[in-house]
Amino acid sequence: NKRLYLKALVEFCNQYHGAPGEIIDYLTNNDFESAKVVAHTVKGLASTLGAITLLKVVTALESMIIAKEADHLQEQVEKMQECLKFILPLPALLVGDDDELKSKISVSDDEVIKYSVAAMSILLREKSDDVQFVCDKLKRYPSIDLSDLKLIEEIQGLVTRNDWESALNCFNKFQVPLEADID
Repeated sequence: NKRLYLKALVEFCNQYHGAPGEIIDYLTNNDFESAKVVAHTVKGLASTLGAITLLKVVTALESMIIAKEADHLQEQVEKMQECLKFILPLPALLVGDDDELKSKISVSDDEVIKYSVAAMSILLREKSDDVQFVCDKLKRYPSIDLSDLKLIEEIQGLVTRNDWESALNCFNKFQVPLEADID
């Protein structure tokens, strides 16, 4: 059921968008147990949602927390944050005209745009055709600057022609802040 999935996705994004920061705070205070609980919860929800990359990253993170492998924990939390950059804009991009679900999304339009642009950056570097989906959704936001809208259309044309290098160069002209801070 698509609506049930979207509801779960909205709840996940609302409750766990700050999980990387939470985990870092716990680790900073040597509270490995609380960090493990957050990682374990996100792992379970990632599995439920089918967020396979996030699931793999958080599974490794949870193992590192359990083993208290402090050397690479920060790096693994950063990987988790990168995964979330793909997931956090999804509810706003996918709910369509479902006003009830729209009202439950706690991520603002500006944040969705920022997260989507961050995801676009990664998709372009990976030469993924999924960038077309993100571009189509971004074009629907009225707060997108006209110059950015033209860049999105140009990027789509370049991706259609498999000119990934030019698409990346075009992407670098964006006015939207490219770093999505995840609280």
